[in-house]
Amino acid sequence: MRRTIRCMTTKMTSMMQNSIKPEGDGSHVFASLAGVDMNKPLESRFVELKKQTIQGYEQQVKDSWYRLLDSLKHEIAIIRSSNQSIIPQVNFNDMKNLSSDIKNRIKTRGVMIIRNVLPNEIHIQKHFHKDKPVLYELYWSPAQILARADCRVLEALKFANSFWHASSATRICLQENIMYADRLRIRQPGDAQFALGPHVDGGSIERWEDPEYRSWYSSIFQGLREENDFFDATHRVRAQMSLYNMAGGCSAFRTWQGWLSLSTVSPGGGGLLVNPLLKLTTSYWLLRPFFRRIKENDSWEIDESSIWQGAVPGRIQEMNDSLHPDLAL
Repeated sequence: MRRTIRCMTTKMTSMMQNSIKPEGDGSHVFASLAGVDMNKPLESRFVELKKQTIQGYEQQVKDSWYRLLDSLKHEIAIIRSSNQSIIPQVNFNDMKNLSSDIKNRIKTRGVMIIRNVLPNEIHIQKHFHKDKPVLYELYWSPAQILARADCRVLEALKFANSFWHASSATRICLQENIMYADRLRIRQPGDAQFALGPHVDGGSIERWEDPEYRSWYSSIFQGLREENDFFDATHRVRAQMSLYNMAGGCSAFRTWQGWLSLSTVSPGGGGLLVNPLLKLTTSYWLLRPFFRRIKENDSWEIDESSIWQGAVPGRIQEMNDSLHPDLAL
């Protein structure tokens, strides 16, 4: 069956690469905004995929799951008591002189803020129009090109990439950046119309279905989540992130999910909220489909169904309080 699943994946990938991705305004890739049930059983073949993924490591994965839940409770309590200080902040001029402690914090949190990247002369002019979209399907406007090509922006990206590494045989250059085209977002004051829920880019079910993508998380699926290196790009570069022709799906490997803010954003006041528990939260939603809660005694058992919480083919990976209660979203 393992050979069959792999062949199906290869064939599907080839078909998707030759097709044209549908257009849209960004909202259609979210199952929650499209009214799609994120807890609905998938095709029966996913039962075998789930079994295959942790085969031979069921007990180790279960033990790891309970350790993970304990760690989440502890770390979430720390975050709640720390307010905004939990996210590492770096000044652009200090990037080359960071202490090992700050570097370790950045890798642990999986998020950082780099301040003063663009000079003060570059500012944003407030120009909001009624009934205008929030997320614009603009990729190559003059302003976007100037921002991507700015030498200080490129220097900041190079610094961010320095946290990554890969095997010598991996075809990747972490010292240079390709120009990645993304959308333009203009958020009106007080806007709540396009408030996206917790999600992760880079595909959804692909993380389990694609053999190469799955290899990046092999330690997690063997019950050794503590040993997984989230900054090793060896198996990430060739991972297939869009097996189902997701609208807006990108084939480029993005080392970081970054936003360049051109206006002042106060803590908690922007359009981007992050979860500063990279290792724990990632391990949690990757392992979540393999467990079913037993309410009678508040324990967990291995789930052998085809339910994959938040991973709808052709949609982005989403989380919510109902499907992922232990993340305290």
